Amino acid sequence: MVGGFLASQGVLDPGTLVVVISLAAIVGDSIGYQLGRALGFEWLARHGRRLRVRRENLDRVGAFMSRHGGKAVFASHFTHLMRALMPFVAGASRLRYRRFLVFNAAGCIAWASTFVAIGYLAGESWRVAANGPAAPAKSRAAHTCSRSGSTGFGAGWCDMRTISSGAGRRWSVILG
Repeated sequence: MVGGFLASQGVLDPGTLVVVISLAAIVGDSIGYQLGRALGFEWLARHGRRLRVRRENLDRVGAFMSRHGGKAVFASHFTHLMRALMPFVAGASRLRYRRFLVFNAAGCIAWASTFVAIGYLAGESWRVAANGPAAPAKSRAAHTCSRSGSTGFGAGWCDMRTISSGAGRRWSVILG
């Protein structure tokens, strides 16, 4: 979401951001899948006590993955804990890699697009709230800083806004 916010401020390109985030997520999830395939449910059964994983739960997860594997991989991108665990579980369940890759790539692209868009819209809303319909520039900046100065991110954003209106241009020069 922070990337989407920065895209709304003109610092990053939203299309490039979605592509980079999607590719990184696909590669990371593929690594998790291969770890699950290599280590399997037996490793989870041995080391899962710390996470309160029991063998009977692993058996239910395996049966669930055989029935709903692709859909579960896709949907897991939108649930916080399952987002991290699903690639390992899919590999341990012996879900075919091609099937995993198709549903995972679709989920990663949908996930990246959704959260970049949310961040972008939040950034646009932030800009409207900061600028107001007809407030003079100095009072807008002072109002924004007083409203958002209680957080580190808000204070940093205020500094960027009040120091120079060309801060976005400087960031784009720095980032290439």
